[in-house]
Amino acid sequence: MRRVTYGELKQRIIDVGRHLSVRQLVVIEMGNNIESVVFYLGCLFKGTVAILVHENLSEFELSEYIEKFQPEYLFLLI
Repeated sequence: MRRVTYGELKQRIIDVGRHLSVRQLVVIEMGNNIESVVFYLGCLFKGTVAILVHENLSEFELSEYIEKFQPEYLFLLI
């Protein structure tokens, strides 16, 4: 696992926030990794509403979240 400095983390959070708007709705597939944390903190930084879902949701379960909440963005782990 690569280590990230606070400065690098801050810059990555700002970079994510640049693509978001206040009060947008975003679904984030959360895993045990730095990318999930960066996306979540980027949403908090920008004032975006984040719905966190477990990385092991089935395709059906994820599609139900998408249909119900109709988010502006999906951050999926690949």
